[in-house]
Amino acid sequence: MVDDSRLQYKVNPPIRKADDVAALVTAIKDGTVSCIGTDHAPHSAEDKAKGAAGMVGLETAFAVCYTKLCRMEGLPLEMLSFLMSSGPAQVLGLDEHKGRLVPGFDADIVLVDTDHMFTVHADELHSKSKNCPYDGESFYGQVMMTIKGGKVTYQKDKQ
Repeated sequence: MVDDSRLQYKVNPPIRKADDVAALVTAIKDGTVSCIGTDHAPHSAEDKAKGAAGMVGLETAFAVCYTKLCRMEGLPLEMLSFLMSSGPAQVLGLDEHKGRLVPGFDADIVLVDTDHMFTVHADELHSKSKNCPYDGESFYGQVMMTIKGGKVTYQKDKQ
């Protein structure tokens, strides 16, 4: 019998062991890593059963990184902000107007509540896929709003 959970979270490159995670955290903290991005690959349950690699990651990316790197490992929030905005923009060769809050630049902003702890519920994610390894896990750093080009593209429902 095939272990469905292994197929559900199959990613490429594969999720690594704890010592690999520790080495990655060290590389982030010492500046070796210049950006953090996600490979949002939301496959249907049928595609996953056939072995497709990928899982939901975009909706939980900031909270997972903030909780692990800032709250648990002491990385300054400003560094995480750089790693998830200006850093990727530089790696991708985007113009200087990306990833920075400066008058006259593009108004691409994510507003987060860093004190709000929330629990991930895979069935409530917006993705077409629900294969989230963080289902039931709690994190800090709830995304409250995203603004792209000065227009609100997401706003957390008030509860």
